[in-house]
Amino acid sequence: MRTAAAESLPFLLECARIRGPDYLTQMWQFICPELLKAVDSEPELDVKAEHMHAVAQVCPRILFGVLAKHTLHILSGAASTAFSLGDFHVFFRLLRILEFVKAAGLMR
Repeated sequence: MRTAAAESLPFLLECARIRGPDYLTQMWQFICPELLKAVDSEPELDVKAEHMHAVAQVCPRILFGVLAKHTLHILSGAASTAFSLGDFHVFFRLLRILEFVKAAGLMR
């Protein structure tokens, strides 16, 4: 269920974009803090990876430049945890997301 919620986020915000940039910004400001809390407290690395993948999909396509340092910190922390636990599938998945975010110019 948590994975499905994460996967639906980009589509939800894509629908909100129809109502204009102000509405989209308000919606993201409402969703983002709760999403970050969910990512921070998520015990399962696979689900955490899905949440971060959703963030990575949303930012370049819809919310150019909105990734805060805190978001990037959570992303890199999850990758570090996955590596230390030996979950290399999740580690490389998160690493690809970080590389994508960096390539998109969202990480400085």
